[in-house]
Amino acid sequence: IDSNVRWLRMRGNGMTGVLNMSCICNLRKLEILHLGRNLIHDTTIECVVSSLKELQLAENAIYDFIPTCGADGESFFPELERLDLSFNNIRTVPGYEASVCLPNLKELLLEENSITGNDYGGLFDAKLFPVLQHLDLTKMGSQDYLYQLTFDNSIVQFLSLAKNLL
Repeated sequence: IDSNVRWLRMRGNGMTGVLNMSCICNLRKLEILHLGRNLIHDTTIECVVSSLKELQLAENAIYDFIPTCGADGESFFPELERLDLSFNNIRTVPGYEASVCLPNLKELLLEENSITGNDYGGLFDAKLFPVLQHLDLTKMGSQDYLYQLTFDNSIVQFLSLAKNLL
């Protein structure tokens, strides 16, 4: 793939297993990556993808929130603004011990996952998501997580808790 590609759509290609996102490291101008409707169950990455603004991994079989921090605490996705992990099997979002490094994330879509919390509390607070404006937690499958979640984030303007039988 040419390193000048800005938008890459690989939706519905039957990709299975672990996705090693390091394969996009050489795509220096890539801004949008769509990998939805595959059978990806986990992701790994070992490089910084500095140009990526939108990552769509909806409708896969992902169990864990994607890795976002290097060993040194550097963000793998420093310019990412939109992350769509809807319709997966994600159970937890990393807390303070296993941090989230998405300093520019404005929109996080987690619709129809099974998030039940984490051991640290403050799942979507301003320390983890400093510029988050849009958070979609539609149809999460369990009401219990709501009692564990804290939304100590004054930046969030849109919060969807629809279809959670509250």
